[in-house]
Amino acid sequence: RLHLKMELPNAFFQNSAATHVTITTGKLYLDYADVLQPNKGNLRNKKNEVKIQKEPSKSECTSSTDHVHIAGLYVIPNYISVLEEQMLMAGLTGPHAPWAPPQLTQTGGHIKRRVQHYGYVFDYESSDVLRRDDGGSDDTYGKGSNKSACPALPCMDANVAEMTDDEVNDWTERAVKDVKVWEALAGVIEKTRRFDVSSVVPEGDLNGRVNNISLGEGTKITYPHINQLTINEYNPGEGIGSHVDTVTAFGDGLLIITLNGGIVMEFRKAIDDGDESNTRKLVYLPPRSLTVLSGDARYKYEHMIVSRMTDTVNGEIIPRKLRVSLTLRTALTAPVFDKAVGKISLAQSKVPQSHLPKYESKVFPPRWGQLSDAALANASRKIGGNKDSSVDRSDLITPETESKHVHAVYDAIATQWHHTRGKRGVLWPGATQFIESLPPGSLVADVGCGDGKYFAEILKHSYVIGTDISEPLLKTAATRGDETDDGKRKNIDGPQYQRLSKGKRALSEN
Repeated sequence: RLHLKMELPNAFFQNSAATHVTITTGKLYLDYADVLQPNKGNLRNKKNEVKIQKEPSKSECTSSTDHVHIAGLYVIPNYISVLEEQMLMAGLTGPHAPWAPPQLTQTGGHIKRRVQHYGYVFDYESSDVLRRDDGGSDDTYGKGSNKSACPALPCMDANVAEMTDDEVNDWTERAVKDVKVWEALAGVIEKTRRFDVSSVVPEGDLNGRVNNISLGEGTKITYPHINQLTINEYNPGEGIGSHVDTVTAFGDGLLIITLNGGIVMEFRKAIDDGDESNTRKLVYLPPRSLTVLSGDARYKYEHMIVSRMTDTVNGEIIPRKLRVSLTLRTALTAPVFDKAVGKISLAQSKVPQSHLPKYESKVFPPRWGQLSDAALANASRKIGGNKDSSVDRSDLITPETESKHVHAVYDAIATQWHHTRGKRGVLWPGATQFIESLPPGSLVADVGCGDGKYFAEILKHSYVIGTDISEPLLKTAATRGDETDDGKRKNIDGPQYQRLSKGKRALSEN
């Protein structure tokens, strides 16, 4: 903040005893766009003296290009809810976020911003999508011959194809409510696949000015084959150079969801089609919005984000914040060209490109080297047939032997275990000492709580959240006794109910 102290004439304070006034501004920002650039028209060299007249470059307002229309460019505000945005931000920037290792660029440097890839890796060095082997490699990036083994794309239940749009939205809302970030991301991805772009092509305007497009009656524009997600993290001041997403890598339809901080994206015509109009446009992408680049916006225009600290939107200077973007695309099969042809062109491809299969998984959190559900099932079948195969080494997948001979056994004997072991109240001395050392009002996480035999001791002066992989044991831990036909309890033997005061029991019942 800048505190400006001004000395004013005495006449200014005719009816006041004050002698000065302090004016406090809001926050001031040093913008990268204010860096002085040489004006080549004003360079002169006189003897050994070089005089360069410089002019400050200012952030241009989006309103200066309001008259420009780009076909196929749409910005849909409030595409996701505030809660969905908060959930995605927490998960995608949290401790389990699978950030990609440093990736090389075509110039030999490294990508400065943090990125994540799901489904398929976009390789910045080759400007191409890395297509996976048929078997699905589990090599981690850079450690083996395959650097394409990014996390699988989060997906919903197997019956998602049978779900209606409303059911997908309800599923996503439940995931957000239950704080299941990867399930929520899977829901947003499926929602975006089904989103009908034609529903936001108005006869008038959309978020400023958008071209009218002539569509047939009942025509829908959707992108059901979306199979790749790249997440970019832009700190204030960071941008991205002007580019067209590689035509041979991705199909039509780039869909960008903006989280947390808005940004101005600049579009410049990349193809000389003889039309001197509509060569450049500035578009503001607000938080929670969906931006669609299709048709001309996808193929004829480069897009970029200028590196600076502020943007000017309709006359208002908006400081940039941390921005996380989700770019959803349809990765394509590799084109096949005639060796005699040196120039790369889609028209020269002998085999028409099609979308790659979806590489998805319901195993969360996602990680590098993760097999898709389909590849994992295929590997399991090979193992069942006594064939050599590598399987997903994820420590989140329980081996079948443990599931069958440990988990299933505990599930079967949960009630008997409690009556023969838990009711006796035998506690490990070390655990008891730890509980007694806690200050009153503590919140204890009992991970692997079993039938909750420590609950009663904890609840004497603290609170507890218990988790266990065995649902029957958890139900035993939560029980307060059997119920008679009229709903009254005939006995109270739940471990967390033992030795509790009336006050604690009342709290537990509520």
